[in-house]
This record gives sequence, structure tokens and C-alpha cells, in this order.
Amino acid sequence: MDKIVFSVIFICLCLCCNQVQESERQTISCNESPYVLEDLNEIVDSISYIYLEATDDCLLGKIEHAQLCDDIIVVKDDKGLYVFNLEGKFQFQVSRKGRGPHEHLGIRSFYYDRFSKEFGILCSATNKLFIFDQKGIFNCSYELKDEQKFTYALPCAERTLLASYPL
Repeated sequence: MDKIVFSVIFICLCLCCNQVQESERQTISCNESPYVLEDLNEIVDSISYIYLEATDDCLLGKIEHAQLCDDIIVVKDDKGLYVFNLEGKFQFQVSRKGRGPHEHLGIRSFYYDRFSKEFGILCSATNKLFIFDQKGIFNCSYELKDEQKFTYALPCAERTLLASYPL
């Protein structure tokens, strides 16, 4: 009996919520910004290009993200995370893709913690957070609970992460 009453109430609520009168509908106009950037020099003082070294240990695939962190350049491609110095010389690989210990199945995102000089990698398939030291050597990993499935992490203080969660 309770199931029937609940079902009737649920159906009534669904029908009532979906009814919108024509007069209540509004159109929101999204106009383009009147400001058009015609010259990059308006917002940038200088531009420099850094050629990233290719070696047998570092053949970059599809670059998905690059970040300048202190005195290093961190590059994420479809296989892993690579570190270069400011001259573009390959330093080391932070992680490896695979099913072995300390390997990831896919990088959701990464961060570099300037406070602890550590790299953090969020693995999308295993929902783990891998921590590597400043030379790219595995330090530890944390298994995240399902409710901790964040998509991005940003270090904001020593041993403190600001995480964003999908809606």
C-alpha cells in the first residue's frame, strides 16, 4: 500500500514540475564581449619558446597539459608525466603507465607541490593519489573513497590540497 501511495505522489510531483507556461519562459541573450584582443603585446611583456628535448626515455605523445613550476617544466602526455629544466633538457619521468606497483592506468590530473617539492598524480581508473618526490621517485599512494573522486587538486598550503569534485 505504501508503495502505491508513494508512486502516485511521485508521478504527481513529476507532472507538476515539468509544466511551464509559455509566459514564464525567458530568453537569455549572450552577447559577445565588445573587447577583442588584436595584439598579444597588450597583455604580455615577452614570449619565449623552449624546445623540449626528445630522448629514448622521453618521446612525448599527445601533450595534454604543460605547467611551469618554479625552475622546472612539467608536461603531461597520454603516457605519463615528464620533467624538463628551463633549457628544455629532459630530467626524469615522474610516472609510468601500467599495471605494476607504483604505476597508473591513466592520469586524471597532476599537481606539483612547491611546499614539499613533491608531485601528485590522480589515477582515474584506480581512484588513487600517487605521491612522488622531487626526483620522480615513488613515495606513497592513497586509495581514495568513491565520495573523494575529485577531478583536480591544487596544493594551497603545506600538506593541504584544494580539490574540485564533479557535479
